[in-house]
Amino acid sequence: APAWVNQTVTLLLLLGFPIALILSWAYEVTPEGVKTDAAAQANQASITNTSNTDRKLIYATFGLVLVVVVIQLSDRFFSGDANDPVSTLSNNSNTLASSVMRSSIILDRELGIIAGINLSTVLALTADGSRLIFMTLAQQQDPQIDQTQQADTQLLSRNLITQETRVLIDGISGPPAISPDQERLLMPVPDGIVIASLEGDILQNLDVDNIFAPAGWLSDSEILYTARDLSIHRLSLVGGLDEQLIPAGPFGASIYPHALPNGEAILYVRSQAGARSPNIELYKLTDASTKTLIINGSVPKYAASGHIVFLRAGDLWAIPFDSERLETTGAAARVVGGVQSTSSLNYAAYDFSATGRLIYMPGVLILEAERGFEWRDRLGNFETIPLPVGEYQQPEISPDGKSLALALIQPDGSSDIHVYDLARGTLGKRTFSGNALRPKWNVDGTQLVYQIPEQGIWLVNADGTGQAEQIYNSRSARPGSFSAIDGKLHYLEGQPGAANINTLSYRDGVWISTPLIESRFNVWGAAVSPNGRWIAYSSTESGRNEIYLNPYPNLDGGKWQISTQLGREPRWSAAGDELFFIQPIFDFPLGDLMSVAINDPDGIAPDPGTPIRLFSNIGLNPTFPLNYAVADDGERFIFYKSLQQESEGAASSNSSLTVVENWFADLN
Repeated sequence: APAWVNQTVTLLLLLGFPIALILSWAYEVTPEGVKTDAAAQANQASITNTSNTDRKLIYATFGLVLVVVVIQLSDRFFSGDANDPVSTLSNNSNTLASSVMRSSIILDRELGIIAGINLSTVLALTADGSRLIFMTLAQQQDPQIDQTQQADTQLLSRNLITQETRVLIDGISGPPAISPDQERLLMPVPDGIVIASLEGDILQNLDVDNIFAPAGWLSDSEILYTARDLSIHRLSLVGGLDEQLIPAGPFGASIYPHALPNGEAILYVRSQAGARSPNIELYKLTDASTKTLIINGSVPKYAASGHIVFLRAGDLWAIPFDSERLETTGAAARVVGGVQSTSSLNYAAYDFSATGRLIYMPGVLILEAERGFEWRDRLGNFETIPLPVGEYQQPEISPDGKSLALALIQPDGSSDIHVYDLARGTLGKRTFSGNALRPKWNVDGTQLVYQIPEQGIWLVNADGTGQAEQIYNSRSARPGSFSAIDGKLHYLEGQPGAANINTLSYRDGVWISTPLIESRFNVWGAAVSPNGRWIAYSSTESGRNEIYLNPYPNLDGGKWQISTQLGREPRWSAAGDELFFIQPIFDFPLGDLMSVAINDPDGIAPDPGTPIRLFSNIGLNPTFPLNYAVADDGERFIFYKSLQQESEGAASSNSSLTVVENWFADLN
């Protein structure tokens, strides 16, 4: 019943109790009807037994009324702390009679955009809703500190009863997850996973090859995380057993694991290369089966109200879910509009407790891929490339430096190759298949090769004339780069994580494929030096991606490791005396651009220098590993625009979080 019914009944009982006492003293119920007490005494002898019975019934009724009143009063005024919102919420969370209330938590600190997460904060709420764990940029105390440098992050704890906030952990830490026993925190860090107490004491450092992305708890003794190959693993905290549960799959990723309360299944996000919207899938631990639950959704969490809550287009949605049958039982509905979130990294600033308290950061969906590109030079100057608004990927500068080829991803997930004239500022479409990716210029800049997934490598004239033609038919082939010395196209063939590098050469009117680098390790990103003597590529033969250099075309003449702390996407300067590569910070979505001088005095053995950092914290696209381009002069570079620059001025010194009490009533 609604709350007013309970309140009305209580009020009537309180008012009626003294009236009933007076009437029972002045009147008696006799076999002949209701009489005054004096008249009733005259017949006392004859009806003693009946009168005594009636009195006992009346007294019993009054006693029951008194008990009800006492219970109501004690429940309302003496149960728990009247000022404790968690106590009030706990008492009311199991009934829809409780009202839904909204309020705010004022955070007296600036909330800038956190690099690598691209949000102002990520947060976790304890099961009883009394404690909030959240992540922010560290406060700069020294005015002499260069504010353009990347600030460290802090993990903070806020007691929602006393409103006290304190720092738990200083330094870089990742999105927190609270253990089922409510005693520990799990956080991904650049070199593994850290487990700490809720008081901030480090308990375990787990050396696992994970990505900097949300991890979760399967039980108090097991965790779930996403490995660098974008598969989901289960790790035992007791025995150390590490087991892959869900593979990445061809051209896709499995991320954001979230265990369901029965311990028999987990939710996770499945994204496909080129697809704008990921799906939420379910994995059953009992038989290792998977199925798609929700189309177009991410950041899933199970609510005790019997719903799956998830993110879609910057809003929170919910769908009824049967946790026993592991099936959805109704249609999805939008329940909260405007939650700060990211489009491709699967982060959202929200969490809710088992008692129904929701806390979130109001905001918008940050479209990382739609931030466009910019020029940067070695002096730190930058200039925005005025592309029309859209989601662009894989920038490639033409050999003459006048045009930029790129893939444009449409909202429906389709993609085509476009060419942007850097001088005139015009954008022209070159493919019309709706699934073209990875453009590469040929040596003289007259043609473009590109990939159509499942259909191999295609070629089209760069000026838009003629028709596109397929030059190599292979489901997993994707173009890499052309060699200026012999005109060969180097391409990858095989699934991500197990690909080899081959070449395509055009002879007698046909394209001929020849193996180049065959390895049991993952090799990719081949780039031949302008003088044709060396080939640089990325390989996992050391256990992680590093840059290697071999003689070309005879690769058996030696091998030199160029990078020292991770490396990917090698590119040469036009002069051939400098090699650039990305040193990822968290593998994705952030990295540093490195430079290595390549001295080649005799053409037999190179003399590589020590890698130096040219640019820090450049944005990486988590879907495609093609993130920058180098101008002919080797002084200017094209990168994704910085989210930190875009968010400048958006932070508020009085930033706030929204709190919704008894939110499960809204869901129902």
